[in-house]
Amino acid sequence: MLRCKPVDGVFRSQYQEWRVRSSFDGFYHSSSALMTQTVEAALTKAAQRDCETIAMPTLATGYGPLNMTQFANGLRPLLDRSFGPIRHIGIYVLRPEHQAEIEGVLFS
Repeated sequence: MLRCKPVDGVFRSQYQEWRVRSSFDGFYHSSSALMTQTVEAALTKAAQRDCETIAMPTLATGYGPLNMTQFANGLRPLLDRSFGPIRHIGIYVLRPEHQAEIEGVLFS
């Protein structure tokens, strides 16, 4: 879910959703590397649309096979990257222990 600026002065929709690519393949296989590629593509597309706030679920951790550490390892290579106007990325988790696990990887 992405919050973007108006297009041509018209605020058509406060929230936009789109799929960039899947975070797992047709056989439900995934990896931290695929997670990196998926999130990088999504953030690049969002930045091109002047999005400022991103709400992101923990991709590939439900139907996909990744645990929270693998998910976070997929985000880690993107921490030092700038994606234009994006100022806030919220990662939404099901349980508090998932948050702690992700924070442990990203900020240790």
